[in-house]
Amino acid sequence: MKKKDLMKKKNIIVLSATAIVAIMVTIGTLVILKNLNRSETPTVSDSYESGHNATEEVKTAVVYFSPVEGEYGSENYDTGGTALLAKHIISTLNVSELEIQSTEPYPNNHQALIERAAAEKAEQARPTYINQFIINQYDTIFLGYPVWENDMPMIIYAFLENSKDRLTGKTIIPFSTSSEKMDNSSIYAKIQSIVPGAKVNTNGFNVSDADAHTKAGIVELDTWLSSLGFISNEANEANGANGANGASETSETNETNETNASSDPDNSTASEEAPNTLP
Repeated sequence: MKKKDLMKKKNIIVLSATAIVAIMVTIGTLVILKNLNRSETPTVSDSYESGHNATEEVKTAVVYFSPVEGEYGSENYDTGGTALLAKHIISTLNVSELEIQSTEPYPNNHQALIERAAAEKAEQARPTYINQFIINQYDTIFLGYPVWENDMPMIIYAFLENSKDRLTGKTIIPFSTSSEKMDNSSIYAKIQSIVPGAKVNTNGFNVSDADAHTKAGIVELDTWLSSLGFISNEANEANGANGANGASETSETNETNETNASSDPDNSTASEEAPNTLP
């Protein structure tokens, strides 16, 4: 009996060991399969075109500076044009928002803003900002700014110089607003000289600040994003249809304003282009 009991115990031990090994093998196999499935899952937003490798994680952020503009011509804006572009890119691509905010807020008055921008450029100032961005995790940076004095604001210079090492190896895609639509190629060259280790996309975007506040300007922005492969042509066409309606509404509004201006004997309601204006 004792011999039989001993054999039974040995058999139980062997079976238990076999079961444990089988369970461990099963768990290991499940872990491996889970990791394989995870690596095959696209991590890039579905709004990206197939031109982007969907099996690679592409992290994108929109870094922008855009103070509130206040009165501008006949308008009174409570949001900067560059901010409107930035927020559209952020919502369309579902990417991170990094807004540069000065430690000394800019005036909400157009003339005062012009004077401060001119003084900062004359002094080659480097204004400080309150944000401390962790940009190492991003591969692509959309960089937005208003064009002041035919140049980037000095606070953008400060950001680029402070982030020079952390921007190395990344792609920088500039977009901007200005009093009138303009060529930014000289500014792109400056960005590249400040951050030589980054790749600056010279096919940047620029639109007048007035157009940035219209649906037509946003449609133009979507067309640019589509040309870069960040949104599909179908999505751009859909946005274009909506924007066409918005452009029509804007045109009708302008015609109404022109009629009102012509009926004013002093022409006091007609808008004037201020000299040396900034967006």
